[in-house]
Parts: sequence; structure tokens; C-alpha cells
Amino acid sequence: MSTEEVEIETRTQRLRTTALPHPYRENGLEFTITDCTLDNDHKVDIRSSSRLIQLTSLTEWDHATVKGIVDVSEDLVNYVFPDDEQDDPPGTLFVAIRCRQTILRDREIVKYDSIPAREYPFEFDLERAMIRGGVELQPYLVRGDDRSEVDGRYATDIGARLASSDEWLLEIDDTDLPDGLLRPLIENFSEKSELPSGDHLHYLDMSDADRPKLYLNGDHSAIINVMESRGSTGPGARMRDTIYDLVEASVWPQLIIRTATDINQDGETRYDWQDDVLDLYHDKLYDGADVEEAAMNLREDVSDEDQLVTLMQHIDEAVQQKTEPPEQLIKLLEE
Repeated sequence: MSTEEVEIETRTQRLRTTALPHPYRENGLEFTITDCTLDNDHKVDIRSSSRLIQLTSLTEWDHATVKGIVDVSEDLVNYVFPDDEQDDPPGTLFVAIRCRQTILRDREIVKYDSIPAREYPFEFDLERAMIRGGVELQPYLVRGDDRSEVDGRYATDIGARLASSDEWLLEIDDTDLPDGLLRPLIENFSEKSELPSGDHLHYLDMSDADRPKLYLNGDHSAIINVMESRGSTGPGARMRDTIYDLVEASVWPQLIIRTATDINQDGETRYDWQDDVLDLYHDKLYDGADVEEAAMNLREDVSDEDQLVTLMQHIDEAVQQKTEPPEQLIKLLEE
């Protein structure tokens, strides 16, 4: 990408992300949702022209299975990878999953290590208890490893963004539904005696263990404005994601530990939200373990003083694996 191209693109309103110091295509991926099924038996109509999956009239379901295809073209591979890597492009292809009304931000890895030009099918589940309002689905191709040869043109750092696509929206009806597990409530902490005072950014209230509530401090209006922003690209979006990483790093360990202490001898949780925590973290806490195995391991480890330190390290590793804070910081610095 020449300097002239960067200057022309940054004068438009299209995307400041086109001014990355390496080739990047905002709409370089072809992203198609082909199927959405609720609870394994109810197929949902898909509006391909508007990139919309509308569930606003459907409230009685527990999880949605989403299937689709990400198409990586040969032209894209030739554009974002140097000549000597185009036969075996080192990349990671994933679908980012973002819910603005909760702090759920996850990703479904579609393919990693090598991303040659072809179509890549994907499939993943969305748990109803973890989402509210709408869920944005957007694919990304990022560099899969560091490149030692620096030629001044191509991306060299692992995680550097190479391509994306327009997002799809899964729209959900919130009417008559209670606040979700991680749906933040904004309150001015200075005006609420039951909330911590001072400069706290957030607070996880578990006084009602059946329904934990996450509060964000409305006194920090500038930060809250960033956290409520809806953009998916640019410095504002990167800053928002980095702030959410900070919140998640504090909230998830509390939820995981509380879940561990409530698991009974049969491996059953006490509250419904704890099943959602196990669904998200079972294989990250215990490599290769299913939900039932992870539940029993958690119960044993949290009760064993000798294992508690190791458990906390596993929890920290699992949360960082989910949020990937270095990648968000790198993206922010690239803007």
C-alpha cells in the first residue's frame, strides 16, 4: 500500500482502519450465514439481503446453532501475504461474537495455522441466557505468526488484522426477560450507598446469588460513553474492547470461584447462571474436559488448599485466553 493510497483513504469516511501500515481489506472476506436453528429443531428464516437473523417473535428457546461460510479469495491472499507465504498463508480465521447489551464478547475459531484460498464452513452455539438485544457476528483474518523478515510492506506481528467483512446481526426480543448474567447496569456510584464509593469502574453484586448483577459507574461518563459505542472498527471500538477486557478480568474469576464453591458432590450447580459459566470455561480451565468433568475438577480443586493456588493460575490463564488483552492493545496501538 503506497503512502498516496493511505492518504486518500484516510480522507474519506469509509474507515480509518484502511490506514494500517500494511495491506488490509475491510471487505476482503465473503461472510454468509446459511442456517440458524433453535434448540436443534426449529429453523429460523434468514434475511441474506439485510444480513439479519430476526428472533424478536421467538422467546422460548435455550440455544441457537449458527452455521455459515467464510470465503477467502485467492486475490485476498495475494494482497495481504508476501509472495513467499502465499502457498501456505500463516493466519487465523475467526468469527467475532459481540453482544452490546451484555459484556459477552467471544470468538469462534474457524481455521488457524494456514489459510489458503477457499471456503471455510463454521458452526457454533449461542446460549440464550448470555445474550440480550442483538448479537453482532463479524469475521476476521489475522496474521497467525510473527514474520522475521521485515520488508516494510506486509504485516509482521502475530494478530495483525488483514481482512474483515460486513457484520451480520442476530436480533432478539428482550420483552419480559430479566437482566442477563452479564448485562451491565449503569448507576452513579456516588449516589448509591449500597455501591462502592470512590473511583471504582465496576462492581459485581452477588448479594442475590440467584441473579448476580454487574454495575458500571456512571460517574465516569467519558468511559461509559466509550463502552456504549456501537462501532466495530476504529480507535473507539478498540478502546471499548480494551476496557471490557479490564472488566472481564475482574468479573469472570469471581463468577468461576463462586460456581466452584456451589457445585455439589454429583457435579451439579446451584444456580442456572453457573451452568453458563461452565459452558464458557470448561475446556479453557481443563484442557479436553467436558462440562461434567470440569465441574468435578473445580469442586475438588477449590476445596483443596494445596490446589487453590494452581486453580487461580488456571482461572487467570483461561480468562486471558478468552479476552486476549494483548491483541486488543496491539489493535489499539495500530489505529
